[in-house]
Amino acid sequence: MIMFTSLGVLVFAAILSEAAFISDKNKTSTLFQKLVVFMCAGIAYALVGFGLSEGKLMLGITSAFSESGTISANLLQGVMVSVLIGMFATNSIAERAQNLVYGGLALVVGIIIEPALNILLQPNALLTKMGFLDNQTISIQLAIAVIAFVSANQIGARLGKYQNDTVNALPSSNLYLIIFSVLLSWIGWPLFVQIVLEQRELADLHTKFFFVILLIPAINFFVALLISKIHYHYVDVVLVMHATSLGIISSASVGTQTNIVALIATNILSVPLLFWFIEWLDKKAKIDDPSSIIAIFGISSLQVLILKMLFSNVSTSLGNNKLQWFIGSIVGYILLAIFVSVIAYISLKVISYSSRGTRLSTMEETVGKDSSIFHLPANFQGLPAINYSKVPVMEQVDVEQVKPTLTVEEQDNPNKQFTDSSNTSTIRKFEILTNPNRFDRLVEELNAIGVAGMNVSNVTGFGVQKGHSSYYRGLEVDTNFLPKIKLEVVVNTISTTDMLQAIQRALYTGHVGDGKVFISTINHVIRVSTGEHDSQALEYE
Repeated sequence: MIMFTSLGVLVFAAILSEAAFISDKNKTSTLFQKLVVFMCAGIAYALVGFGLSEGKLMLGITSAFSESGTISANLLQGVMVSVLIGMFATNSIAERAQNLVYGGLALVVGIIIEPALNILLQPNALLTKMGFLDNQTISIQLAIAVIAFVSANQIGARLGKYQNDTVNALPSSNLYLIIFSVLLSWIGWPLFVQIVLEQRELADLHTKFFFVILLIPAINFFVALLISKIHYHYVDVVLVMHATSLGIISSASVGTQTNIVALIATNILSVPLLFWFIEWLDKKAKIDDPSSIIAIFGISSLQVLILKMLFSNVSTSLGNNKLQWFIGSIVGYILLAIFVSVIAYISLKVISYSSRGTRLSTMEETVGKDSSIFHLPANFQGLPAINYSKVPVMEQVDVEQVKPTLTVEEQDNPNKQFTDSSNTSTIRKFEILTNPNRFDRLVEELNAIGVAGMNVSNVTGFGVQKGHSSYYRGLEVDTNFLPKIKLEVVVNTISTTDMLQAIQRALYTGHVGDGKVFISTINHVIRVSTGEHDSQALEYE
């Protein structure tokens, strides 16, 4: 039960991790694809991969119908590892890969990659004889990172990520999900490593292991906070969560098999390395990995390898020759990475040649897979604050810091319905556009002068300033369409001057972006419930 619980927690964490970085138009299709990966990877290993691992082609089927009725621990472990590799590795190709790619990669993991890992890591296997000792903690992470790297590289980046020779961040509106993903991983990874890979009972967990998996992620969290604040001058939530995930995976993988001081030191060093690696993937390699799966699992696998080489007891055919063991471990690590990358590359090429390609069409990716593939209504929950088509940025407009007095002056305009700013007999509509963070102050000022009713809506748009530049995962984001609020008020007993002064008190800072006020006259008002007209329709006793 605990074995399946740990898998379920990690599968859910993988789903949330990908969901955090996808747009609303692909939510349903993403869940469907994860279900495809789950079934294809698990069933493929159970029916074919397990038999290959044990040297018997149909062992999974024959053992299932044997009279013993028992399930092999190796079978359960293989199914879980296959599912885990498939679920996390495919996070790197979110929103732009065909459904067939997800299923094809999952089948390859279950039939080829996981059985190969079992064979290559057996006591008498070549890698083990070379000195590469692993209970699959390193190889699982390495396989996830390599498959994610090859897949993201072959399929290409999401639309809008690289254009006009610049690298644009594509932030998500669902970032809160990554926090839940990290919390679930904090529970799932230690259980998975100890119970599934180490084959230990829950009651046998070492006290040191418990404190290690609590301490290391917390250290990474605060180190990432500090580096983010110093380097970017703000707290980058995404990078902080990535660093925490790195600490969770590495600490669970080494457990009690290392020196605690060395573990802390390597994790502190791994945080800036993670930041640099993510930036390198985005800016130099131009590989779009929304969930940063490549960086997190790649660095963690290398970190665990180094720690195990330094602090694990050597008990192989190499005797106590640590130098030869170190060299063999590094060579084995590289050979394993090459093997997985070749299998993943060939698999994607086969999928591409056997179908209409691995990539969605431009139209399918633009409108979203929910609509284009599954014919479901696109789930847009509000417009994004990001314009991927890049509106040309205009220079900032200088504004005098002398606070003006807002009044309505008489102009030679035959269409103007009111000229007296103190006029309270005309029914007027005020439309106020401003920043959302001014809302509470604006409502307070309007209530103070007697405004009792208003309509408020969230809108996006840009004015003269054309948005501003911000940062996300270390990359610049041109937020040309900014989030704003539009507040609509209809009055007839409050003067225009009083309204404008109240608005000014709430919104004025002297900088572009304070907002705009649109004033118009209302010709007729009817209250539906009573049939009252004009000013009477606006008054309640």
